[in-house]
Amino acid sequence: MELLSPKVEYYSSGDNKGKPTTNSVIGYMTPYTEELWKSWMKQFTLQTECQFTIRTGVQENQNTSRESGVIKFQQSVHSYKSVWTHTYVCLRGGKGRLKSLKLSKKNRRAIGTRRLGCEAAICLRLLKMSNGTEILEIKVPMNSAHSHDVSSVADQICLKPLQQIEAKVSELVQDSLLNQRALRMALKTWVNNELIPLHLETGVIDKEPSLFNRAYCPNAEDVRIMVKKAIIQERNSQFDQGAVLHLLREEKDKNQLNFFFREYKMASNKYTSSDEKDNSGNNDSSTSSSQRDNLRERDNTISSGEEGKSILLGEESKAIEKSDALVEDKKCITYGEQNQNLLSEINESVSTLKTAEDIDLSKEDSFLLVYQTKKQKEWLECYGNVITCMDGVYKTLRYGFPCYFLVVKTSIGIGRVVGTIIPQYETEELIAEGLKIIKQWNPRWSPKFFMTDKSSQELGAIGVVHPKCFRLVCDFHSLQAVERWINKSSNGVKFEYKATVKSSFRTLLYAISNEKFEEMLTQIQTSSWYKENLPLQEYLINQWLNCKPLWSHVYRQVYHANINTDNFVESFNNVLKNHYLTLRHDKSIFSLTKILLHCIFPDQEREYAVLTAKQSSLHRVPRKDIPEFLKNRPFNIQKSAS
Repeated sequence: MELLSPKVEYYSSGDNKGKPTTNSVIGYMTPYTEELWKSWMKQFTLQTECQFTIRTGVQENQNTSRESGVIKFQQSVHSYKSVWTHTYVCLRGGKGRLKSLKLSKKNRRAIGTRRLGCEAAICLRLLKMSNGTEILEIKVPMNSAHSHDVSSVADQICLKPLQQIEAKVSELVQDSLLNQRALRMALKTWVNNELIPLHLETGVIDKEPSLFNRAYCPNAEDVRIMVKKAIIQERNSQFDQGAVLHLLREEKDKNQLNFFFREYKMASNKYTSSDEKDNSGNNDSSTSSSQRDNLRERDNTISSGEEGKSILLGEESKAIEKSDALVEDKKCITYGEQNQNLLSEINESVSTLKTAEDIDLSKEDSFLLVYQTKKQKEWLECYGNVITCMDGVYKTLRYGFPCYFLVVKTSIGIGRVVGTIIPQYETEELIAEGLKIIKQWNPRWSPKFFMTDKSSQELGAIGVVHPKCFRLVCDFHSLQAVERWINKSSNGVKFEYKATVKSSFRTLLYAISNEKFEEMLTQIQTSSWYKENLPLQEYLINQWLNCKPLWSHVYRQVYHANINTDNFVESFNNVLKNHYLTLRHDKSIFSLTKILLHCIFPDQEREYAVLTAKQSSLHRVPRKDIPEFLKNRPFNIQKSAS
C-alpha cells in the first residue's frame, strides 16, 4: 500500500511477527492528534474508495502499570504501554440480514442488506512510549482483505459526500441559491473544475473519480439534506418568523433598516398592550408563551422566546395604539384647490370605504411585516410627494400572504421601491396600518397623487392614511379588468361585440374633456350591444361609471408627473418573480426578505447611482449650447426644457 500521509510510517508484515496478516499493513502516526487522524482517515477513504464505520468505541486499557511490549520504530526498539484501542470496520461488513419492506396490503417482498460480511477492519492503538511520547499504531487492511470489489459501482455509491462539498452547498445557500437543479449544476461545475484538480495535484487521490463516486458526485437526496442543514444553520432558527426577526435585527444594526414586525398569533389570544419600552426602544406586548404558531406548516412557527411580541424598530418609531385614529373623516378626500368642485362626486364614487371609527387597526393576532431601507427613505421623501404607486404581488409566499411594494419615479426616469408591506390578509385595516407605519418613518411624505389598481382594500387604506391625496387607478389595470370581464362566457358578451366594447371603453377612458366623455357615453348607452346585455349595463354602472374620478382622464388635467400606469411596480414584480425568485426562493418569508435586502435593493441602489453618475457633468462634458441651470440635470429634464 502506498504511503498515504507523511505523518504515517508503514512497515511490512514481516517487521512485526504475528501481529499483521498478509492482507494488512501496520503504520505509526507521530505526533498524534485527533485532527491529524481524521484528516488521514478522510484521505485514506478517498484513495481506496472504501467507506469504514466505527464498530466499537474507544476501549481504555485498565492495566497501565506495566509495559505491554516492545516495537521496532525508527530503526530502534522501544518499550510501550497500550493506552486504548479502537476499531473501524468496512461498511459492507457484519452479518447479512433480510428486511421486510411493506409495499402494499397485498404485495410484500424481502430485500437484502448492504452488509456482505466483509472482515476488513482498521485497528487503532494508542501507544505511550518509554520516553513519554504518544504514537498511534494503525493496522490498515489491503484491498485484497475485502470480500468484495471496492472499486465497483455498488461500493462507490455507499461513500459519504465530502465535507468540502457540504461547505460549498452551504456557501451557495448563503448566496440565496435554493433551486435544487441549479444548485446541483453549480456544485458539479465547482467539483469538476476546482475540487478534483486540487485533490489530484495535492495527491489526495491518484486518479479522477468516476461518476458513481458518491464522495464527489452526491445524489439529489444528499444535496437536499445539505441544503436543509444549511438553511437551518443560516437562519439561526428552524422557524420562519424567528429567522426573519433575527435577520431584520442584524440589518438594522448594519444598514440602519427601519422595520416593523408583528408575529402571527392564534385568533383566540387577547393582546395585552404595554407602554414600557426596553433600552433599545422596542415595544413588546406579550401573551401566553404556550400559544403556538399556526402558519399553515409545522416548520414555520415563531421560535421560543419570541411569542406574542409586536416590535417596531427604526428611526422615529412609535407604537401604534388602538386609540390612534388615522384621520378624522376617511370619506373626506380633497384634490387641491383646483378640484374642490369634485368633492361630492368623489365621495359618492368610493362607496365601499368605511370611516376611521369603523376600522379596527389593532389586528394583533395577524402577521404584519413592514420595512424600509435608509436609501428608500431618501427616495420617498425626495420623489414621493408628487405621486406614489402601490401594487401587490401574489404567489410568492407559501402561506398565501400578499406582498405590497411602494414605488416612486425618480428624476432619471426609473422606478425605485421605497417601502415593503407584507400583511397576513389583503384587508383595508392591515394595509392602512402598514402605510401608517411608513408615514411615521417619513413625516415629510405627503403625496398629492397615489396610484394603484382598482382594489377597494388598497384605495380605502390610502384614503385613511392620506385623506387629501388624489387617488388614481392605473390605466392598464382598468383596461385589463374590462377585458377579463368581457372574455368570460358567463357574462354573455357576443364575440362580434367584444372588440367594440373594448374600443368604446378605451375611448371613454382617454377622454380629456367632459364633453367628449359624455358624448362617448351616450353612444355606448344607445348602442344595441349595450341595450341587449343587462349584465354589461350593471357592470359598467356599478364598477366604473359611479367612480369616474378614479380612472377617467377628465379628472387628471392637473400635474401628476404624466404617470397614468403603475408599470414601475409591474416591472419590478416581473423582475422579482422571473429573475430573483426563480432560483433562489423557497417561498418562505425569510427567503423573500433576504433576497430583497441582500440582492434586489442593493442592485437598485447601484443602478440608480450608476445612471445618475452617467448623466452628470463629471462623466460627460455638457454641450456648450445647454444653459448653465440645466447642466448636471437628468437627460429627460434637459430634453423637455430645450
